[in-house]
Amino acid sequence: MTAGDTRNEALMILREVVDSGSFIQDAVRTSDLPGKGARELDVRFILNLVRGTAERKTILEAVLRKLVNQPLRKMKPLLRLIFLLGLYEILFMDGKSYAAVNEYVELAKRKGFQGLSGFVNAVLRRAAREKDTLTEGLTEEERSGLPGTVFRTVCDNAGRDRTLAFGQYVLSEASKRLTIRRNVSAIGEDAFIRALKEDGAAAIPLDLSDYPQLREAASEDLMRENEIYVLQTDKTITSLGAFQKGFFYVQDVSAWSAFRSLESALSPENAVLDLCAAPGGKTFQLMDMARKTGIQTPFTACDISAKRLRRMQENAARMGFTELEFREMDATQSCADFTDSFGLVVADVPCSGIGDLSGKPEIRFHVTDAAIKELSAIQRNILLNAASYVKPGGMLQYSTCTLTRSENQDQVRAFLQERKDFRLLLEKTLIPGVNTPGDGFYYARFTRKTCETKE
Repeated sequence: MTAGDTRNEALMILREVVDSGSFIQDAVRTSDLPGKGARELDVRFILNLVRGTAERKTILEAVLRKLVNQPLRKMKPLLRLIFLLGLYEILFMDGKSYAAVNEYVELAKRKGFQGLSGFVNAVLRRAAREKDTLTEGLTEEERSGLPGTVFRTVCDNAGRDRTLAFGQYVLSEASKRLTIRRNVSAIGEDAFIRALKEDGAAAIPLDLSDYPQLREAASEDLMRENEIYVLQTDKTITSLGAFQKGFFYVQDVSAWSAFRSLESALSPENAVLDLCAAPGGKTFQLMDMARKTGIQTPFTACDISAKRLRRMQENAARMGFTELEFREMDATQSCADFTDSFGLVVADVPCSGIGDLSGKPEIRFHVTDAAIKELSAIQRNILLNAASYVKPGGMLQYSTCTLTRSENQDQVRAFLQERKDFRLLLEKTLIPGVNTPGDGFYYARFTRKTCETKE
């Protein structure tokens, strides 16, 4: 694959992400790069270029506005994407800037902008000359890398300083670490480290000493052994023997902490329901904790997607969690069979995903007030249904991987107004770069009052 071909493929993938709302990984798979002759090095270059451009879109657009004398909204969308890719490569990737300029001039011609090739050349050559100073003078909001809607919604919830810290952390290398959870009932820590070493990989325990909100997720007695690690490997995860043997699965530390503290809710009398279960990390964590402490209780995992549920079944079999009931169902629809049946119900609901910008930078393209409003209605239905499945005295946990007030705190306040038989036990907002080294996450925990405790 030529240099021109790689940049053309990056452009097509980025356009698919922007126009169709696809995730980058899905768009890359659909593009069938190996079938087009792309080597592994080509695929890595394309993925880095697309991800980086998506991640720094707000910064790149601010720089582009400094370089052209026209509103960006008047520029052809495809030409604007060519500029953004070119600017990202020039400003943020290692390589020869002027060689990159020539490639994007040729790409513009290839896409029908022959008459504007001189304009493209002039803009990108200026960027190459001034690349060390082009980001000077940008506002704090622009330098955060967060689009306006995302910045505003997070700021309304967390405040300006925390929002700026969040934006900067998302752009940092620290936010790109891949964290995994050891299947503690399947393998001890020393054996786990050895198994990964045999795979040519390494697992470094994640240091939580600077994050008291995460450490308090479990008592010190339960924290004597490590569960969460940073995985270091150049190989694909699925090729690792330790993965194939079910010794670990991918899990973010923020989500881990939210469910780690549910250990006290696990008991033989408390059947557990995960309403939005796939890909399964929450369910597997709870089942692993129950198995580690010798607790035997039924677990039920539900999801609306048959495909995702099949993937979860495969993962459960790989890790030895065979005593798990699966059900394909829409959590927004009430299920009479579940009424008052579970001692613990968890609802990690669909959300705008703002907390996961490190892993999915393309999310920032699609966050709108309308989308958040639509999601809020779905979340409300799921939360109310989840509450009806909790038996008196049982526990309910609601969670999202986003940082908007309307999807988090406002949902909880509205729920408590409607369901007077529930009492809020705790709620936490975990913000990357502020109080967690992981993704953004919110969770609220309730208990359902018994007849004796009702006021």
